[in-house]
Amino acid sequence: MQGVTGGLVGSPALFCACRGQGPAVLVLNGGHTHCTSLLGHQRFFVEHGYQLIIPSRPGYAKTPSLTGRTAEAFADALIPLLDQLQLKQVIVLGISAGGRTALQFAGRYPERVSKVILQNAVTGGKWPSLPTRMMAYLLFNPWVERWTWTAFRWLVKVAPLAALKGIMRSLTTLDPNVVQTFSSSLRRAT
Repeated sequence: MQGVTGGLVGSPALFCACRGQGPAVLVLNGGHTHCTSLLGHQRFFVEHGYQLIIPSRPGYAKTPSLTGRTAEAFADALIPLLDQLQLKQVIVLGISAGGRTALQFAGRYPERVSKVILQNAVTGGKWPSLPTRMMAYLLFNPWVERWTWTAFRWLVKVAPLAALKGIMRSLTTLDPNVVQTFSSSLRRAT
């Protein structure tokens, strides 16, 4: 991808990557990702003439966790970034846990937002329990995350059904066997 840059920008400091040229899309990634994590949507947007502004979430990559401990505080911290990049208005893409910040940003600064896209976004409700958050940190902190994903890819190769059932427990309340049956029906139909 063209125009890949990364560095601390704004005050408070946000570690940020910019890719592509064109109308700006402010990408607010979910948990366990940062501005240099390559996700599938990036190529699509760049190839279709958009510029991606991808700040790392507070506590990820080189963005200090003090930059924004809440969705509201992180939304506020994005304004100096956009001002420094001289962007008056952006499309906001909130992915997963970035959904709350996307909605806070759009609600607090509607004049800076042309569109909001929510992709599998967490938008409300309760935050996960403390034990869940602690386990997520243990598995996805910057020093361990690579090994967690390596182990997951291995599991998908050697026991795909077990991996699917594990993922589905966190994505749906449906019985994993129902999902497996539905998935098998779809495969036969294609």
